[in-house]
Amino acid sequence: MAKEPGTIMRQEIREQPQAIAATVAREAPAIDELVARLKRDDISAALVVARGTSDNANQYGLYM
Repeated sequence: MAKEPGTIMRQEIREQPQAIAATVAREAPAIDELVARLKRDDISAALVVARGTSDNANQYGLYM
């Protein structure tokens, strides 16, 4: 039986807060290490090359 259009997308949208929290918690040590290395090496900029949906995520990241 087919699901109503948009059902899966709505479910995924509702799952986003928990998915983001889990990802941040899991990756926190690596993020902390990267931040420390960037500060230690005096890195003040990064170049992100992306296309499609990755580029959309990159554009969002510019505002963070």
